[in-house]
Amino acid sequence: MEALTLGNLAPWLERFSSFNDAVVRGWSVVGSGPDKAVFVDIESKDTHSNSGWSMVNLKLGNVTTAIWSFDDRLYFDVLSNGLHVLFDDGCCGLEFGDFVDAPSSIGELRKSRCCAVGANLEWAAVSIN
Repeated sequence: MEALTLGNLAPWLERFSSFNDAVVRGWSVVGSGPDKAVFVDIESKDTHSNSGWSMVNLKLGNVTTAIWSFDDRLYFDVLSNGLHVLFDDGCCGLEFGDFVDAPSSIGELRKSRCCAVGANLEWAAVSIN
């Protein structure tokens, strides 16, 4: 897996079209305490894939917040508003489409009904044929 940082965030989001209309295929929280990690598998458009689509595997490490709301009227499986990624205050935050606009701080991001905050983010992509 490759590290995602503020320095390589913009081209990464461009590669995956900011994950607009991508589909979350899996979500899990593993471990506890400082070893807690969130794993998310997202099927997304990919400009580097021959088929135009990839399965993107994300691993957010040292997780302090993990919220995934389940409700008969709310569905966060399709990222209609894309994936918001924020590096702020020594943290990395992921917001999975509850917000139309990108959050401006980790505090704001934590108000989402579908988000995760940790210390570091890694990713890998496998082309879908």
